[in-house]
Amino acid sequence: MNRMCCLAAIFLMAAIPVANAALITKHVEFSISGNGPVSPVIGSYTISLDPTQSYADASAGLVMNSLNLTVNSPILFDYLKNSDILVIGGSTLTNTGITVGDFDFYFAVNNFTTAPQFGGLAYVQGGPLNFFVIPNGAVVNQLSVTDVQEVPEPATLSLFGAGVAGALAMRRRRKARAA
Repeated sequence: MNRMCCLAAIFLMAAIPVANAALITKHVEFSISGNGPVSPVIGSYTISLDPTQSYADASAGLVMNSLNLTVNSPILFDYLKNSDILVIGGSTLTNTGITVGDFDFYFAVNNFTTAPQFGGLAYVQGGPLNFFVIPNGAVVNQLSVTDVQEVPEPATLSLFGAGVAGALAMRRRRKARAA
């Protein structure tokens, strides 16, 4: 009896997932018209992050689904928790903006977790004369930020399975004692 309880306790503790208290996943689609050779700029991405933390030059949790701009570097994101601003862009994005001469971009969303609003878009499509900024006053054809429903973690299923196995073992044991 004690051995079975100890094994069940060890299995249950191993199956308990480490909690990501505030992890959220959102799908973002946008279409922004403005000056420049590419108009509208259209894109879509899915991002998972913890809004209680700030991120800088992060890539984990970001999936760029589509973008009609040429980007020659990995796509990264910054999230500023205090101002609730999300910025995605190529890895040559710097504190002062885009490195001129690269194929790069940045796209900002203000109030990302509460009431998303277009925050700005800029891109370079090769060479210093091909730098385009689409400010807040741009025509926002579409900005859609939707929650993605979480799928139960495998650890949750393991925990459920352990509970069912424990219940079946107890039932079997009771039947054995009654007989």
